[in-house]
Amino acid sequence: MFSRKKLDTSELAIGMYVSKLDRPWLETSFLLQGFLISSENDLKLMREECDFVYIDLAKDQRDRLKKKQEEEIERRSGVDRRIATGLYKIMSKFNYQTKTKVEEEIDVAKEIHKELDASIKECVESVRAGKIIDLRGIKVATTKMKECIIRNPNTFMLLKILKAKDSYSYSHCLDSSALCIAFGRHLGVSN
Repeated sequence: MFSRKKLDTSELAIGMYVSKLDRPWLETSFLLQGFLISSENDLKLMREECDFVYIDLAKDQRDRLKKKQEEEIERRSGVDRRIATGLYKIMSKFNYQTKTKVEEEIDVAKEIHKELDASIKECVESVRAGKIIDLRGIKVATTKMKECIIRNPNTFMLLKILKAKDSYSYSHCLDSSALCIAFGRHLGVSN
């Protein structure tokens, strides 16, 4: 024997076991006679198709689902603590200091930007012409950009903001690289 309770569909919650409807099961979209409400979609359908239902209190799963959710939250917070601890260890290894003023670094950054822009254009032209791509120029310029950002991360960020975009693709490559390097510096990633 089981205990039933009549509930308005607005009172239903995930984890309740519906044992009887206010209409014949065949007049609804529910395939089974009696089921556990396991999703918001189940609740939505119930509320659309019925005014009230009977739930089986003996098969109620709300406490179990609540406990499972609490365990999942606890598990995730433990993972978050481990990640934060790991990041702290990484960041404490590398203590970056801003070594130059933006005014001192901006001309260097402009030259590096031009060099990288030219290298990217050269690669794109090689691809269009079906030639072998030579990435040495990009590698050299990217290394210079990384060193510039390590010395002062604001320089390339200001250059990015101030630079007039002549071609989206080229600027996007340069800007993305600068943002990634600056973010890596912020996280304390080694050179």
